[in-house]
Amino acid sequence: MAGSGDSTLHALKPLLDWDLATLHNDSIWSVVELPWEYENGEITFGNIEAINEAANSGGEMQQLLRLVILQNNQTGEIYGFKMAIAPDSEYIQGTDLSGNNNYLSRDSNLRGLVLFYSLQDEFVNGWLYSDADTGEGALRAGNASPIEIEICASWVITVLDIEVHGQNCKTVYYLPTLDIGSDGSGGGGYNGMFGDTDGGGGSSSNNNTNPEQDTDTGEANPKEIFRNSKMTEENWKEIEKMLDKIIKNCLGKGLYNGLKNSLNGKTLPIEFIPGDDSAFNYATGKISLSMNMENDQLFHEMWHAYQAYQETQDSYKNSLLNQEIETRYAHYLYLDAIGSKKWNEWGELDKSYKSISTLKDYITPKGDLRPGQSTLSLESHILNNTVPLLKQIPAYNTPFDFGNPGLGIFKNLRKLSKNC
Repeated sequence: MAGSGDSTLHALKPLLDWDLATLHNDSIWSVVELPWEYENGEITFGNIEAINEAANSGGEMQQLLRLVILQNNQTGEIYGFKMAIAPDSEYIQGTDLSGNNNYLSRDSNLRGLVLFYSLQDEFVNGWLYSDADTGEGALRAGNASPIEIEICASWVITVLDIEVHGQNCKTVYYLPTLDIGSDGSGGGGYNGMFGDTDGGGGSSSNNNTNPEQDTDTGEANPKEIFRNSKMTEENWKEIEKMLDKIIKNCLGKGLYNGLKNSLNGKTLPIEFIPGDDSAFNYATGKISLSMNMENDQLFHEMWHAYQAYQETQDSYKNSLLNQEIETRYAHYLYLDAIGSKKWNEWGELDKSYKSISTLKDYITPKGDLRPGQSTLSLESHILNNTVPLLKQIPAYNTPFDFGNPGLGIFKNLRKLSKNC
């Protein structure tokens, strides 16, 4: 977040009264919540327009700020974060804000913002509840029309009887919207830190093969996985040379074998095209290669092909940006392993490449969380850095599955790197 007075935020001293803690649970989560207050000041989260309106009118914004501790009943994983509920002025009138809203339950009439921050006050995720005359109460997470909203943290700290003010603001893109009908339909439904109540969702899989099983003979045969009856022998040899380079790398070898096993005797159409761009078409299964391409670009498109065989066509189509993020990270790892500096050079020109290479600070080359990192910090980086930067590129302004924003993105990397 960027703004004035950033350093003063850290001078706020938390005041947590565990006697006020409440316990909630459902089939997935056990939740402890308590008010997050400060000894020497206060902090307000919300829409910049609402914060400024309250400041100009001399009033105070009503909101809930809570420490939330979750334990997943299935995995035992524990998460801690801040939850801010910042309703609009119409909802506040005549409403017991604290009595009707918690992590697992929202008032069916809620209008406003529900925001999630890490314990270090980094914005992680958020949901906008709006009054729409749809009568459906339908959640459109991830498929909602992209919107742009400026979220701010505004605070005042008393130091030696002097009030010090500060504010951090962040422009958030693609904040999913929950439309609640004019009749209040929606039934108190909610969306949480992870996008839904199942702790991260994930896409369905059609994969019944074992990509970790090494069926490689030591040589790559392009006609085992590709087909094109019109391709010249010279072009086949070029593909073979590139595949030979790919399988010399451990991750590349896992990809080649994984794709071959997923195809189960079938082959993918492949072609060379003019220009500098290569692509994988998930609808036809065809890989189109630039005449100027190098082996890492073939690696990239083969990764997309492997991904597609682990998904239904709908689940792949509705998570195109998730798939791209995993493929780009695998591409970066491949180049780094063979000693190429290309990704770093691209990163000097395009911040989206730098955002991908920075993932190494959060997850290992095998797709596991690094010691000392949390799923929340990984998701915060992806949602507030990687996704917005990629969506600025027209070709990648594609659907992102907000129910699967973190480690779940790298499930194929974990499979294909198992023997590395």
